[in-house]
Amino acid sequence: MKGKGAIRLIEPMDTELWGTGGLMPRVSQADLLRMVIRNTSWGMKKEDGDSDSAAAEISKDLTAQSSEHEGLEGLREDRIREIITLGFKEGKDINDGFFVRRFLAEQAKLHRCTSVATTDEIVRVEGTSTVLMDETTNSPQQPPVFCYRISIENVGDNAFTLLGRHWEIYDSGEEKIIAEVPYGSRGVVGLSPSLEPEERFVYYSGCSLHSSSGGWIRGSFEMVLFDENMETESISDAISIFGATVSPIPLEVEIEATNEEISEQ
Repeated sequence: MKGKGAIRLIEPMDTELWGTGGLMPRVSQADLLRMVIRNTSWGMKKEDGDSDSAAAEISKDLTAQSSEHEGLEGLREDRIREIITLGFKEGKDINDGFFVRRFLAEQAKLHRCTSVATTDEIVRVEGTSTVLMDETTNSPQQPPVFCYRISIENVGDNAFTLLGRHWEIYDSGEEKIIAEVPYGSRGVVGLSPSLEPEERFVYYSGCSLHSSSGGWIRGSFEMVLFDENMETESISDAISIFGATVSPIPLEVEIEATNEEISEQ
């Protein structure tokens, strides 16, 4: 964390959702930080109704920030620092320090394994990956298996439908693309979502690599854009068919995370 810019928090991954997808509202940046505060001793005071605690002031500040930032820009870094400092002065619990440190380390990992691409100010695609761990050894499975989450958000003025996808999986150890989903492959996780402006579709899937050197996933989605004044959404009424870019999503097997890595992307 450095400077006085914005820090964009990333939603935690839920690997149990592998193979599923659906419409999902974006969690505001303020609410993501609230999730952390609620798990600290000073946040719990607010939950218990201690209106005189620092958490009450923190909650008020986050509400104000939430109205200023709709979820894409991130929260002001200087205010996050002030909020955490205020909480420590209130709670005086060293466990809070360890908890926040773990949170920042996890955010660093998420940023290392996240890519964002916006196509023609219409579609915003965010992809995040995480390596699955072997429950018995607490180390990455071999060969490594990854779960990834794709968020497709309509940031334009017209509805669109996802028709198909193209996918490439690259293995750094073998220095080549080891798997490919060809252009025109239908839908994602068995679905072809239609999104109105400001709607977001999120799905989880996964892949594996041959080596433990890491790699990346990249590709595109075939979209059909519709006129906002049309009463029906058939392909014959489409304004255009275009490709929405999926920037390379890193597949990291081992991640050495530092707090400095969660600065604004």
